[in-house]
Amino acid sequence: MGSAATSRVLAVWVYDRTRSLLVAMLMHASLTGSVLYILMPRSIRAESLSIWYLLFGAGLWVLVVAVALTDNGECAKASKDRTFPG
Repeated sequence: MGSAATSRVLAVWVYDRTRSLLVAMLMHASLTGSVLYILMPRSIRAESLSIWYLLFGAGLWVLVVAVALTDNGECAKASKDRTFPG
């Protein structure tokens, strides 16, 4: 999975923790903005762009794993306790 899938995982985690769609949207906007305007080197060539996105995605997955390891299963417990209509 690439950086888009990883950012979705992080957005769901943020929403699950805060129950705020606004906070999740702000997280998504800041991530997108940081990728496009801050983190991407200005001198990157088209041939290197795919490699840059793969490395960025790998870095995001490291972040997801770190969050999962420090979460102690709280997110999974909260999901099991929730009931869904239908």
